[in-house]
Amino acid sequence: MVTFFIITVILYFSSYSFAETTPNTSTINTIPLSSYEETLIKNTLERINQLKSTHSLGNLPSTKSPPFDFNEYIIIPEEKYKTPLSTELPEFRKKTILTQENNEVITFEDIFHANSLELRIDICKALLQKDSKTTVEKIIHYLAHGSPNESLIVDEILPNIKPDIEKLLIELFQNSKIPTQKRMAIAYALGRIKSSESAWYLFNEANTTTIYEMKYTCLQSLSNIPHSLSLEQWAEFLQGNSLNISIIACKAIFDYGGIESEQYIRKLLLGEIQTPKKVREYALSRITDYPLSILVPLLIEIMKKNSEIALDSANILKNKTGMNFGPTPQLWEKWWSELTTAPDHTETNKPEEISPQPSDAIIHTPRTRRKG
Repeated sequence: MVTFFIITVILYFSSYSFAETTPNTSTINTIPLSSYEETLIKNTLERINQLKSTHSLGNLPSTKSPPFDFNEYIIIPEEKYKTPLSTELPEFRKKTILTQENNEVITFEDIFHANSLELRIDICKALLQKDSKTTVEKIIHYLAHGSPNESLIVDEILPNIKPDIEKLLIELFQNSKIPTQKRMAIAYALGRIKSSESAWYLFNEANTTTIYEMKYTCLQSLSNIPHSLSLEQWAEFLQGNSLNISIIACKAIFDYGGIESEQYIRKLLLGEIQTPKKVREYALSRITDYPLSILVPLLIEIMKKNSEIALDSANILKNKTGMNFGPTPQLWEKWWSELTTAPDHTETNKPEEISPQPSDAIIHTPRTRRKG
């Protein structure tokens, strides 16, 4: 009996709650209920009302409503971020690097997932402000032992954080107990940030170390620091036994600039400074952008005095002028003299503006006819 009444009440009120029905105007014959049945019906009605008022039922879209936009409730609008800086990390993590409200722990490894150099620099600077020593150690670690991609990313950041790391790098470099691989990474970093304050330490290490790789790295860094050594010091390394170190010294002399630097380059190309041929070939490649008014007379003189690179000099002139006299300086000299002393040689017809002719044609010495 009790079960019958419970089912009757639930069906009756459910029909009014979830279905559209027409009003029932027929009379209902009341049936006497016990107090237990009345209590049970009352509790059942209260439960139905509770179900009707919950979010589970109230927020369900009807079958006739437009599609429900779940993104509106799941994805946080971009404008709610207080900084545009974000990273493409796993699990869609996004970090507010520069805000005080940020509770996430920033790690050095986050720079490898950042989507721009600007963001990587900001992450690195934020870490340096919190713990500069640990961050510098991380930089050294990834330069020395990181993957090629990790080392490249750190290398791109270095010039932008020089004020934050220069002093610490110099202090660490002076510690001879640090493993050689890490000291080489420190030496490289000092050259990358062009630390003039470290020049003495790098030079001293290059002169005293017995490890070739360390010497090479120190000199390479010194060559990246403008005027870190004198031209006389670079000339000594230029004439050393190592080809790679000689090329580094040659590069430093070219980058030095000035009249004295040009004099050393001239002596090198003319063979007055003894160096391997590869070094002179490198020097030739560096002068190809000289104006023709300087380049042609210099290459002609080189062909006269340094036969070892005469053919290389002739090929440069061939590519620049379109003429092909081979490694014969007299023919080049005659052609150049006629070109620069011709009556129509005006300011509007400078040697720099020579239009290259087909370079595959060999130009022979013009024959003079005998008077008969």
